[in-house]
Amino acid sequence: MRKLACLVALLLLGATIPAFAQTTEPVDNGTDFACTDALDQARPLTIAGTGATGQYAVPDTAATTLIVFGHGYGHISDSWVEHMKRAATDHGVVSVAMDYRGSYKDSAGNNRGWFVKEGAEDMIAAAHLFQDSCTTIDQTIIFGVSMGGNSTGLAVAQAAGDENATGGPLFDYWFDVEGAVNVLETYAGASALAGSGNAFANNAKADIEDEMNGTPDSDPEGYADLAVVNHVDEIV
Repeated sequence: MRKLACLVALLLLGATIPAFAQTTEPVDNGTDFACTDALDQARPLTIAGTGATGQYAVPDTAATTLIVFGHGYGHISDSWVEHMKRAATDHGVVSVAMDYRGSYKDSAGNNRGWFVKEGAEDMIAAAHLFQDSCTTIDQTIIFGVSMGGNSTGLAVAQAAGDENATGGPLFDYWFDVEGAVNVLETYAGASALAGSGNAFANNAKADIEDEMNGTPDSDPEGYADLAVVNHVDEIV
């Protein structure tokens, strides 16, 4: 039975996690894929056949919990390196953060893109990769902040019919921290603030339009489908 909960604290990371073996699986970033590592580091990750990129960290002893971090607007996996390292080192879990395909830096050096649909697909691919490769993982947590609430919520909804290697749900728990779960409201807020000349809001408005190929007026159904609040039945 699917056990998904919208929570706002990382309660489960304190659990003691038992062992699993190191393995190598299809990654095309030129590094060895590892389920354990004695070094306190984050490794680059590219999932073969998808172009999805990110970073991950693993504990020095084997684990049964995987946590997938969904970053917020203006961020990529770099923003979660220290969180991933602490999750692995202090709590003994495998952790991964994806970049969301399409993300880029603009001329001012800002991380750009509201690529939540792509991010959802990337996080689903990462969950499958780690569950299949690190075969004793039996619990997967997905944790999103701000825009990450949009991408992780879509991931949970899209993966509603997926199973892990043991026949359970792909994601066991969803942590949604101040998530942008209604993109129509987020777009309306960004549009209102953009009118004041706020650069961050202007970027967010433009990036949501780019993801949706238009405004809510031009594609109301697409915007509605992007809103996590409209996928409650799939999530629970």
